[in-house]
Amino acid sequence: MPLASKLAFQFERRLQFKGDDLYRAHAVRITEANQSHLYGEVQGTNRYTVRLTHEDKRLMVFCSCPYFETNSRCKHLWAAILEADRRGVLGTAVQAPTLRLFVEEDEAESEAESEVESADEFILGTVPRYVPPQMHAPAWQEYLTDIRHSLDARKVRVPTWPRDLEIHYVVDTAASRVANTLVLELFSRSRKKNGDWTVHKEFRITPAQVGSLPDPVDAEVIASILGGQEYYIYAYSGATGSAARKAVPYPLAVRIIPMIAGTGRLFVRKPGSTVLNPLAWDEGEAWKLWLDVRQDDRDQWKITGSLRRAEERMELARPDLIVEGGFLSADGKLARLDDGGAFPWITRLLALKRIPFPDRERDAVMSMV
Repeated sequence: MPLASKLAFQFERRLQFKGDDLYRAHAVRITEANQSHLYGEVQGTNRYTVRLTHEDKRLMVFCSCPYFETNSRCKHLWAAILEADRRGVLGTAVQAPTLRLFVEEDEAESEAESEVESADEFILGTVPRYVPPQMHAPAWQEYLTDIRHSLDARKVRVPTWPRDLEIHYVVDTAASRVANTLVLELFSRSRKKNGDWTVHKEFRITPAQVGSLPDPVDAEVIASILGGQEYYIYAYSGATGSAARKAVPYPLAVRIIPMIAGTGRLFVRKPGSTVLNPLAWDEGEAWKLWLDVRQDDRDQWKITGSLRRAEERMELARPDLIVEGGFLSADGKLARLDDGGAFPWITRLLALKRIPFPDRERDAVMSMV
């Protein structure tokens, strides 16, 4: 059982959420750690020192933030616990059958207080202070409470989807050119009470929620796009939803794009535009690059390019989008592209339109084509 699960019921839920945000923001910096202790800093409003030390059945904890001083718990401490689980340290605490939290006094306070000594009193701050008092509950209650909180953490919050939810899949042409593969943006809209559609907004969803989508096609497509769920130590991590834009590799895209197009909810968006234009799937064969080397009436030669399949021919400048990932978009349709590994030819000919050369250099040119 991870350390976070063992200690979850000793931290308020709001502290866990805030600490999780710090953990995922990589705010925890470890200076020293092994199987019995962890020392480090957490960047919050300021940089705060955190310490966790396991001794016998006690986990000594300390944070230099003001909230910890009055509450003996804080978000910085929870972030450090999550980091300890990720690194696999504090193993003795993880393996302990029972684990109680004690507050370690600040070293500066201990030194100041140690000046006030007497023969009949112990030095203030040298004896760990144990909190909270409710931890005096019997062991069986601790075990059952721990189990209950672990079960609660496993529960998936199933969202209530809006009426007539529609998810739209939009090919971002600008991003696709940069990524050299199809980049899909996910948007959604729903039906208002008056029957009109809402405006489009980014659609975000966690992998755990995908199975609850009302349309099985959406569930399969989005599950494929998201891929495996990112691993987090604690259950609350990853609850904010995955990004609404995904670069989709060719083997996956060629499987899911026909499915999306079949729903009528595949679109394309041109650079700088908010208009979503419908995009259909071209089920024909893949287009291939052809190089044309021709001589004009002045004995000048030029190399140009075109796209062909069977008896069809398309000028190289005609598609709105050509990506090396194996697709092109033209005339409202998305089709497969087989560039034969010669995509640099497409890139250069799109920029130059043609490559001219004189007749006297024909043999040298042809040897390089």
